[in-house]
Amino acid sequence: MWNNSNRVRHVAKAVLFLCILHCNAAKPEKFDQDETDRLSLSLTPQYQAAFRAKLSNTNYQAVFAGAQTLYGGGNFDIGRGRILWYAERTETTGGTTTNELSLRASLGWPINDADAPNPENHIDILAIQQYFFEDSLQLVVGKLLFSDSFLTSPYYGDDQTTFSSSMISSDPNTNFAQIKGLGLYVQVDRNDWFIAGGMADNQANIEFDIPSLADGHFVYAIESGYRKKTDYGNENKVSILVFYSDSNRSRSEESGIVAAFTTEMGDDESWAIFGRYGWYRPAERSTSNSTWRGKNGGFIGVHTKAIFGIEDLDVGAALMAGKPSESVSNTFETTYGTEFYIRYTFADWLTFSHSEQIISSTERKFDVVSGFRLRLHHNFY
Repeated sequence: MWNNSNRVRHVAKAVLFLCILHCNAAKPEKFDQDETDRLSLSLTPQYQAAFRAKLSNTNYQAVFAGAQTLYGGGNFDIGRGRILWYAERTETTGGTTTNELSLRASLGWPINDADAPNPENHIDILAIQQYFFEDSLQLVVGKLLFSDSFLTSPYYGDDQTTFSSSMISSDPNTNFAQIKGLGLYVQVDRNDWFIAGGMADNQANIEFDIPSLADGHFVYAIESGYRKKTDYGNENKVSILVFYSDSNRSRSEESGIVAAFTTEMGDDESWAIFGRYGWYRPAERSTSNSTWRGKNGGFIGVHTKAIFGIEDLDVGAALMAGKPSESVSNTFETTYGTEFYIRYTFADWLTFSHSEQIISSTERKFDVVSGFRLRLHHNFY
């Protein structure tokens, strides 16, 4: 493997390549960029029950998040700079934990992303975001929830009001979606094409872990794709991600190739079809052999809003599939599932959602997992 000096040289070359690519770039079309500062607080209690296994999980997520402009930009094509943060508390308040329920019910991947054997306070994001050249070049440096910068879509699950299955809301096939460490992210927009890349500490703890950087264990990722707005405001997007994660004290090296797409249709994005599928080489060595690790897997879904003419009612449905890696094939079998959710927004501060998951088990049976969530949300500005 590379030593640290070689890693630095390769990362520097990658950043230089992205900057060179930008030099001849036209001003990019804006795709739902959040131009405004924000400060928000939310609380989402959740209840889920697996009927055949007769197990349940109750938890909550409390989130304090925001973005604040530090300066509005100036000369030399330096644009606005902001500070971004996302802090969260998760706690299991009843029944079994998420991962324990999924394991005992033989359901494969977790049924939500709020596993909390013990109450946890964690900082997912604390970073500086800097734009250059009329927002066509973006640099983010700091504590990152690394995977959230890649393969983005407004229709993938958020585990709070839409899909809750981890196959949709994150990606349980490797540890890539769980990495929260100090790192950097660079994105260049060139007309309808974009390229993005980054690196981050892959073994940091849930706090702001600076000493962990000295161990030299990192994850690297690069994504390239195409996205374009239609005359009706709908967006079409397709991209491919390649990532590699070093071995560290808790697991061996991992890598993967993941493809994703989103297609919007109708008036005012009234319909959308979307999906993601990956081919992985998950860790062969891990501190836990009781959690899902996938050789390949993903989903395809559909979303529609204002159903039955009700403005604040929308629904989504998805089909999921995953094949376990050899390292956990004695615990899990190829798993299939579907999830359906319905969401109603009563007010800006109150959203109710109900979901139904039907997931195959290692006993070649299916279990139904019903879920209910109530999200209380307040935007201070």
